[in-house]
This record gives sequence, structure tokens and C-alpha cells, in this order.
Amino acid sequence: MALHEAGVCELKKADAPQDISDKFVHEELKELDDAQNRLRALLSILDLYKEENQVDSTLKRLFSPSPAKKHRVEIRKSDAILSEVSAKLETLEKSILPKSSAINDIDEKLRGNKYLAENLSFLPDVETRVFEPTSNIKSMLGIMSKSDFEDIRKELEKKTVFAVKEKGKELVLVSVFPLNEDAPNTERILHEKGFETIRVPFENRKPKDILRELAESSNEMHRKRREAEEVLRQMWKKHAEELKITEEEIIICKDRFEALKCIKATTAFSIMETWVPESKFKRFNLLVQETTPYYYMETEERDDAPTMLNNKAWAKPFESVLRMYGLPKYKHFDPTIILAVSFPAFFGFMLTDFAYGFLLLFFALFLYFRAGKYDPSIKDLGTVFIFFGAYSVAFGLLFGSYFGDFWQRIGLNLPMPIDPMKDVMLGIGLAVATGLLHLTVGLTVGFVENMKKGKYRLGLMDQGVWLVFIISVLCFILPLNLSFMKSLGVVLLFVSVGMQLFLNFLEKGFVPALLSIFGYSGFLGDTFSYARLMALGIGTSGIALAVNFMVLLAADMIPYAGVPIAIIIFIIGHAFNMIMNGLGGFVHSLRLHFLEFFSKFYDGGGREYKPFHALRKITYTEVKKWQ
Repeated sequence: MALHEAGVCELKKADAPQDISDKFVHEELKELDDAQNRLRALLSILDLYKEENQVDSTLKRLFSPSPAKKHRVEIRKSDAILSEVSAKLETLEKSILPKSSAINDIDEKLRGNKYLAENLSFLPDVETRVFEPTSNIKSMLGIMSKSDFEDIRKELEKKTVFAVKEKGKELVLVSVFPLNEDAPNTERILHEKGFETIRVPFENRKPKDILRELAESSNEMHRKRREAEEVLRQMWKKHAEELKITEEEIIICKDRFEALKCIKATTAFSIMETWVPESKFKRFNLLVQETTPYYYMETEERDDAPTMLNNKAWAKPFESVLRMYGLPKYKHFDPTIILAVSFPAFFGFMLTDFAYGFLLLFFALFLYFRAGKYDPSIKDLGTVFIFFGAYSVAFGLLFGSYFGDFWQRIGLNLPMPIDPMKDVMLGIGLAVATGLLHLTVGLTVGFVENMKKGKYRLGLMDQGVWLVFIISVLCFILPLNLSFMKSLGVVLLFVSVGMQLFLNFLEKGFVPALLSIFGYSGFLGDTFSYARLMALGIGTSGIALAVNFMVLLAADMIPYAGVPIAIIIFIIGHAFNMIMNGLGGFVHSLRLHFLEFFSKFYDGGGREYKPFHALRKITYTEVKKWQ
């Protein structure tokens, strides 16, 4: 229990021939499952009657969240929890289930009354017994469209007697009285034309009298329903929180019994294997000493250990992006820090608008400081959006985009260092240079990692070749007035090609070595793939330009209502542009990292460290903490 509450280790299925008694585990789990199902059944009923305005509650959680209220509980064994919950459930079920069943019965009767009232409303003001069938004649009463009835009128006249009464412009009430032997054919003809049967009680009373009685009956049932609802509402106030606390205790207790499946035991001792982070080993050891007087412990560092990511708070939210690709293996390089810098930078490059970035930043700060004040997942989302917004603002300043060219169109000349619609080649060059830097970082990381592991040939073949190639390219394109630069570039290019051929020959053979030359075209393709950064940036600017054109056109050309219409076009158009290109920026940032960047040094394949930890959302317990 202490290990479960402290969460300092991950359980691993022990490698030993003996198992703890499965029968014991299964019986306990079955009892706990039954208790939890009964609890959930009661809570599902009571939650229907909780006094909470959903709109007010949602707004409060967004704009004025409060920390979750937690209740102190004692750590107890399953038999103590089951003993208490069984008695509690037996008492509450006697109070809640009959009321819930009564409400369901009332609802069923009210639906029946409503159906009957709707049918009676179609009938003429005559006693309903006139529609009752006899021993020789069958009665068919229903509604159908006028046009469909006219299609079959002549056919019905041949062998039946019927009466028709109009109900509105489109419908007619049809009463058909065929002989019993003609009834099946008549019924077929009617239903083929959409005849909808209505059923009414056959009594010596008119519909209005029956309707009055139905209304009185429904009113009485509504009164009884309100009384039952009030009882359940009071039960929710009194017992819902208590039931939720008990349910959480049961879930935690079930986790402990599931954990027993990882432990092997004999009559004399038990064997437990765990993964313990080095930073938590001291605390783990102290817990074992405190709870187990006699034990023997062995420690071993293994390559198949799970991965526990350990990043700075500002970078941690980007771990979720890394998880989409795969975690690094144990003791392998964690690229989250790089991802936290480059991923939002690419997003900002593609959204490339100051105003869009500012709005996104404002929304992100709201998520971080208000909606996510007590919710870590929303706070992490806010952190990611802060980076997205900040980079979008920065690139918006670089490209002089403030809702596109809106301000420039109305005569306000804001600075525009790079015009995305005119300086296209400059923008593409900047995007490709950004990609080359990004790939260089990835190749350098991969090369260093391989050198650390002693994989020298792999490091030279997978990363070294391309690093030399990048340096050779830089010698040709950098504007440095040095006479030897071009010659150095040629030499390094030949060195890169020679390394590619030689290393692949040693590793794979002659033919694969020759074919590996095509890797250069692939590398150049990966590099120029980063041109999409500018392509999407141009897309954002182009759509904004079109929106602004329509805004000013509406304001100038439409009399009186032109300005309001222009404002609507402005809001909808720029909102669409921001959302769609924001989604595009996110997706293409993922692609550049997952396909181009990670392929140069990272393959994932790690398994996340999952501590054996009691997940307490509304409860807490006093557990001794060791430093």
C-alpha cells in the first residue's frame, strides 16, 4: 500500500515459477467490481438530479476555476472498504432505486397519455365506440396525405365503406370498415400509400371527455414525479460526494489487486520486481524498510528499462508531441528541448501574421492563467499556444503582416521588412536555410550519440557523410570573399561522396554502395521540403489579402449597410484564415519533424515509465514522505 500511495516505482511481472493465488485475487476483484458497478448505478441516477446550472458551471470553470475539493481518507484494506460499502449500498438502494423506477414508470405512462391524446385530437366529436370493430367488420382508423388517399379512393370504394375528414391542408383522417375477408387486402393497399394507424379506446364517451381525463391524470403524474425528483435531489446533496469518494477508494483498491498479478509467491516468501528511477531509489528503499522487516534486495541497471522524460517546465508540454511519434529508448537522446524550440517556430513561420499571433497569445494566456489554473492538461496546452502565438507575432513583424495588408490598404504604412507576396524567393531561401539548420542540428545530435555508444562506422555513414556534404554546400553559397572557399567546397563534396561509397561498401556491398549515391537527391529533397514554410506563409497572406479586398469593396460599394457587412466579412474571413492556416501550420510542422528531422537521428521505440501510483482526484491520505 505504501508503494502504491507514494508512486516511486513501476511494477514488472516477476520472473519466477510460482504465482500468488489467482483464486484469491479473482474473488476479491469480483467483489470490488460488483460494488463499483452498484455505486456507479446509483451515481448515474443521482447525477441526473444534481442542482447545477450547466452554463454557469462551464463559465465558472473557464473564467473562475477553483481547486478540486479533496477529502482525507485512511488507507484501508479491501475487506474494510467492502464491509462499509455493502451496508451503505443496501440502505441507499432501498431509497434511490424505487424512486428512480417510479419516475421511469410515470414517464412511460405520460408518453402513453401523450400518444393517446394526439390520436384523439384527430377524431370528430362523436363517441369513440363508433370506430369499434364487430364480429364481421374490421375497423381501420388512421392518417394519410390527401393526394395518396385520392390515388386509392376508387379502389377502396369497390369493397369497403369509409369516411374521410380533412385535417389541415395536407392530411385526412380516414376511417375504413372492410369485411373481415377483405381486411388483409385493404390493409395492404392503405399501408402502401403511407397510412398511419391511430389507436383509441372504444368507449361511450366523446374524445374531448377522454382528453379531459387524460389531462387530469397527467397532471397528477407530473406532481408525483416532481415529488420523487425532489427526494432524489436531496439524496444527491447528501450522498453523491460520499459515493464518489467510496468509488475512488474501490478503484485504488482494485489497482492493488491487479498489481498482485505481477508478484510471485511461495509459502515462505514473495518476489517483486520493479523499475525505480535513480532519483527515487532512496525513498523507495526507505519505504521498503518501513513496511517489510525482513527482505533481500538486488539492483541492476538494464537496457530494457522504461523511459522517464525529465524536461524543464517550459518544454514539458511538448512531450505530448514527441509521444505521437514515439518515446526515446532508455538512456537515448530526448529531443523534446529541440522540439520545443523548432516546432512552434515552424508554426509561426507558416501562420506569419502579427494580429493572428497576438490573438492566439491572448487565448493562450487565458488558458494558462485562468482555465488551466488548477488543470495541468489545460495549462500545458496554454504553454504550447503561448509559444505558437509568440513566434507568430515575431514572424508577423518580419513579414509586416497585421491582418494581412489591411492597415496598408487603409493608408497606414507599417514596416514590412519582407513582403511575402513580392519577396517570394527571399522567403523561400529563408525557409530552406532554416531547414538546413534544422537538419544539421539533428545530424549533429545523431553523430554525437553514435560516437558516445562506440558506433563509429554507423555515425559516419548515417550522419557524418551528410554533415560533410552540408559544409561543402555552405562553402559554395556563403557570401565570403575567400579564394579557397570554392576549392574547399569541391574537396569536401568529393570527401562526402567517397565516404558514402566506402562506408556503404563495407556495410552492404558493391551494388548497394553505388545505389547509395541516390541518397544525395533524397537529402536535397528533404532540405527543399522546408520550402513549405514559406508556401503556407504565402497562403496565409494571400487569403488575408482576398478577405481585405472584399471588406473594403463591401464598405465602398454597398450603401448604408456596407460598413456592418464589411465588419462581418472581416471577422468571419480572418477567423477562417487563422483557424485553417493554424491547422495547416500544425500538421506541416508535425510532418517536417516526423519525416525529415527525426529520420536523421531518432527512431523512438521507447516505453514510457508508468509508476504504480494511487490516482487520487478527490481524496488524499497521509503518507510519510522521505526526502
